[in-house]
Amino acid sequence: MATASDPGTHTPSDPGTDLPDPFSTAEINGHDGAPLHTHSTRLMLTTAAHFVQEHLHSQLAELRLTPVDLSVLSGLAELSAASIPDVAAQCLLSQEITARSLAELSQLEFVKAENARYTMTAAGRRALTEARDLEDDLFAEKSTTLRMELGSLISRLRDGGVLDPK
Repeated sequence: MATASDPGTHTPSDPGTDLPDPFSTAEINGHDGAPLHTHSTRLMLTTAAHFVQEHLHSQLAELRLTPVDLSVLSGLAELSAASIPDVAAQCLLSQEITARSLAELSQLEFVKAENARYTMTAAGRRALTEARDLEDDLFAEKSTTLRMELGSLISRLRDGGVLDPK
């Protein structure tokens, strides 16, 4: 598993702790009590991403996984026996972070290393299935609509950054 000091990873907050300043209740609800829809799109997107990330991280932690570990397991599932550079390229991660995650996943017996090549174990396949089920459950109710809306938003941003609905 990746540690909190790894770039691109995040350790979930302890239950009961306050959200970071940009996500304070006053900021989300507005100091003047204004409804959320009056806030900037940036704040709403950032807030939604934060809450999804925190929830998913805490759920993955129960499986002894981090988001990086989930990416590495997912990447490894697409490959057969693979080297660190192969897994890193598949996951779009650095070799250092991939190596660290594979070492942790190996200690958890989710992957097996042999001749500098990694394969997923039965326990790793179960963990990956459970983690994917968690992700599916998180978005189950509005998965199709939400995915379509997010896909459209991402495409518009990628194609010039204009969010005009025309």
